Amino acid sequence: EYLLEAAAKIDEDVKSVIMLNCGSVIDVEGLMGLEGEETMKIFVIDSHRPFHAANIQSEVVYLLGTEGAPEKEKDPEPL
Repeated sequence: EYLLEAAAKIDEDVKSVIMLNCGSVIDVEGLMGLEGEETMKIFVIDSHRPFHAANIQSEVVYLLGTEGAPEKEKDPEPL
């Protein structure tokens, strides 16, 4: 709930967001309504696992300190 309130307060002038110890297990891009947005970058530093798949594939979300995490794929294989 706190993240939703914080996301609603971010204006269009914000270019970078740093999330400390939160965000890896939720769809950050979807939560913040940034689908298709490429001007903002969200840096997530979080020890919680597993990572949300949307964060791994996102062009906006950067997971830091992710030793052993899956690599981002440019073109994921179709299911």
